Amino acid sequence: MNRFRLWVLAGIVTSALPQPAIAVVAVHSIGAAIEKNGLKIEPHYLTGIEMGGMLMDEVHLEADVHATKGEPHGFPEGAWIPYLTIKYTLTKDGTSSKATGTLAAMIAKLGPHYAADVQMSGPGNYQLTYEISLPSPQAMKPHTDPDIGVPPWWKPFSLHWTFNYPDH
Repeated sequence: MNRFRLWVLAGIVTSALPQPAIAVVAVHSIGAAIEKNGLKIEPHYLTGIEMGGMLMDEVHLEADVHATKGEPHGFPEGAWIPYLTIKYTLTKDGTSSKATGTLAAMIAKLGPHYAADVQMSGPGNYQLTYEISLPSPQAMKPHTDPDIGVPPWWKPFSLHWTFNYPDH
């Protein structure tokens, strides 16, 4: 049998075997980005990613936080804002379902972000609240002198979105 026939035969046999499922990463918007205190906060969740043992109905909840134009603490427009504490509360309408936690700083090919793997409670309408706190003085100490100092940090604040899961 010549090499061509062997390759064709191998291709036929291989294509007849069960193929592993290929996860497709999908980004789902939770709501419009909100600009507050020189920050642009955009919430979304990802499905189809490998984070080590994700369960059925588990999503990768994210917050992208970047500087807006004129952010007063030295961050250029579009820069990721590090050292934040972002706590989340996720509830499902019409149920007692409630998930809470703190988003961790993470890095991916798309850039740095804050995220946590969160178990959803099935399809439905959800309420998401992020409580955003400023960097601690130990993590990022601001200059306060008149020549190169920055203004005091903003006070902690909360943002809220309503969304449907899954969004398709």
